[in-house]
Amino acid sequence: MKSVWKKSAIVVMSGLLLLGALAGCGSKGSSGGSKKTINISLHQDPPKLDPMLSTAFVDRMVYQSLFDKLVDLDSKGQIVPMLAEKWEISPDGLKYTFHLRKGVKFHDGTAFNAEAVKFNLDRYRGKHSNRKNELKAVKEVRVIDPDTVELDLSAPYAPLLTNLADRAGIMCSPEAVKKEGEKFLNHPVGNGAV
Repeated sequence: MKSVWKKSAIVVMSGLLLLGALAGCGSKGSSGGSKKTINISLHQDPPKLDPMLSTAFVDRMVYQSLFDKLVDLDSKGQIVPMLAEKWEISPDGLKYTFHLRKGVKFHDGTAFNAEAVKFNLDRYRGKHSNRKNELKAVKEVRVIDPDTVELDLSAPYAPLLTNLADRAGIMCSPEAVKKEGEKFLNHPVGNGAV
């Protein structure tokens, strides 16, 4: 009797595996084109799409599609350029100078430049920001020219670039933030992959 159950279970499992494999083979879509759609699900809805207010991990997953950051991490955990093409750190560790990519625009058409970086970093350093501790060593953000911004630190702060590769380095459209105010968290405008 055990061998009959065993054989039946093998047949049923094989059939289920075959059905699962066939389910992955679909047509090219109802339009007949060659476009494919990838649906990605999240375990919960992101509560706040404003990087200044974000406290949830799920927010970060959505931010990757909406926003770019000053710097990023590669697959080996190394800091790499993103919106900042390059940067210099003074020998005493108190001055970070970022040289920005040219010709970048936010999704609303607003230009990305040093003024936009200053706006975002000053906003993240503000009283009501959940990013303020990540930028606590930043004493001042100065625009050197449209494509160069300088961060003056009160003390050397080794995690600064890593923090800028996360939510503290996300750039939002200053115009959208001003226009939407507190509602920006429901109407985010970045310059990322979307």
